[in-house]
Amino acid sequence: MPKPREILQQMENFLATQGEKYEQVLALSQKQADFIAQKDTAELLAILSQKQVLMGELAKVSEASGDLLQRWEACKGTLSEAERAPVETAHEQVKAILGKILEIEESGREALLSGSSEKSKRITKIQKGKQMLKAYGANKPASGGRFTDKTK
Repeated sequence: MPKPREILQQMENFLATQGEKYEQVLALSQKQADFIAQKDTAELLAILSQKQVLMGELAKVSEASGDLLQRWEACKGTLSEAERAPVETAHEQVKAILGKILEIEESGREALLSGSSEKSKRITKIQKGKQMLKAYGANKPASGGRFTDKTK
């Protein structure tokens, strides 16, 4: 079984890597919010693609850590508060970054939903307008479309 100090070092490395990746995701999320506001779908799709790659990398980091979090929980009581402090601080920083990402993602989701809501309202208005035109016969050809010269 690894020693508590080895687990401490592994946790520091894990949280540093995780924090770095989440910082990159945060930067992309901020760009994503800008592109949503600008309604630039091409750039938005490029950002989403980059985020997907980063999320895959984060999943690999988590998989590679295996049961590190469980081992950390089991051994952190044997370490002094001073030894645990860097890991606890790094963990709080990662949680703060995640909170920012979630906040940005939620506001982006709301912006996209409101935009699609506006579009659906416009589509509904157009459809109702077409229905009204049909109801009043605007699409029917004029009856008796031939001119008859009655002066002869």
